[in-house]
Amino acid sequence: MENAQRALMIGVGLFITIIIISAILLITNLGTGLINDARSELGNLSTALQSQLLDAYDGKTISGSELLAALRQYATSTTVSVSVYNSGSGGNGQFFIGAGVLDVPGYTDKNKYVVGGISNCRIIESTTHLYTSRYSEFASRISLTRYYRTAVCYDSNGKLLGFAAIRL
Repeated sequence: MENAQRALMIGVGLFITIIIISAILLITNLGTGLINDARSELGNLSTALQSQLLDAYDGKTISGSELLAALRQYATSTTVSVSVYNSGSGGNGQFFIGAGVLDVPGYTDKNKYVVGGISNCRIIESTTHLYTSRYSEFASRISLTRYYRTAVCYDSNGKLLGFAAIRL
């Protein structure tokens, strides 16, 4: 009788242990799902906020000082790239700042810089490590008294990459 009671106690203890472990695994799996959902929502919110911030450069004409402020803002960005093309006489060519070298199809065509942005752009290479230290050099190329037409840039999948500016 004593052995039967011990066996019953061990069986009940084992059953309770299995229930506790199952409950812990269930709670952990639910928590992991919630964390993944929250991470996804946070990513979507971040993308939406970045898109909203870049709307100020979608098919707009901005001053050189506004462009300089944008360059300062995105100089160390790992998610947004800025391409600037200084066209015409006295221009200093094309340069990039931010997340990488932004390849903008037809970047010399001022008619492409419209509301709705430029599609089929791509980041050729990551340049944050190269160009962040050269911000002051690039900033000196911006004419504060001139105007620049801007457009946001998307890749072929519609992902926002940054914006491009061309001197008018």
